[in-house]
Amino acid sequence: MTLDGFLTFIALVVAVYTVVPRHRQLEFVYRLKWFDFIIAAIALFAVLYLHYYKFFRHVHLTKPFGMSKLGLNPEKASFLICLVFGLYLIALLRFRGGREQHD
Repeated sequence: MTLDGFLTFIALVVAVYTVVPRHRQLEFVYRLKWFDFIIAAIALFAVLYLHYYKFFRHVHLTKPFGMSKLGLNPEKASFLICLVFGLYLIALLRFRGGREQHD
């Protein structure tokens, strides 16, 4: 996934979030926990790292991961990270119930 594709993905997520009714937006934010924000930050930094992988390799700030043995390049690996994170968000919305409310 190139930077253009990643920005398109982010824009699509933001567009869907803005179309959703306000009470659903608040429910989604209410369901998030600190662990979810850590997962999101790791995914974001991983995609940025893969985007600048050639630079980091040039300045010797990376070790070879053996991605070529798996048929991956940084663009394909970043796409997989976005895909897995998107599936994580879908599972989060689908299966994690809201917190109980006490009156």
